[in-house]
Amino acid sequence: MRHIVSFFTFLTIAFISFHSTADIQVSDCELSGLWKHLDKEAVLNIDTTSGEVTVHSHKTNPSAEGLVIIKGLQARNNEPEHWLGNIYDAASNSFVPVTLNVSSCQHIEVFKKGKRILTLNKKSS
Repeated sequence: MRHIVSFFTFLTIAFISFHSTADIQVSDCELSGLWKHLDKEAVLNIDTTSGEVTVHSHKTNPSAEGLVIIKGLQARNNEPEHWLGNIYDAASNSFVPVTLNVSSCQHIEVFKKGKRILTLNKKSS
């Protein structure tokens, strides 16, 4: 019986440690910097200080370079894995709400009305 209790105690501690480590990894991520757009030949610059995401480079649309595509970027309720902002929507010529989900320090997905509209991977140095 004692061995069974010890085994379950071990599993509980391992489970808590695993989840705490995952949380620490995301909270330690530096989101500011350059991110590659997965569907286009473009690189975006995320600046968490200014709360803006701008087009750093765009191979097929160089005139877009420097444009703000997301503004008002901020962590949702101090949750490092969820960010809120407003993305430029060309169809309505306005900025609309989006959520950025940080699944790792290297991967961000942007959602508008619950639908993934953009995937970014951290650009390696």
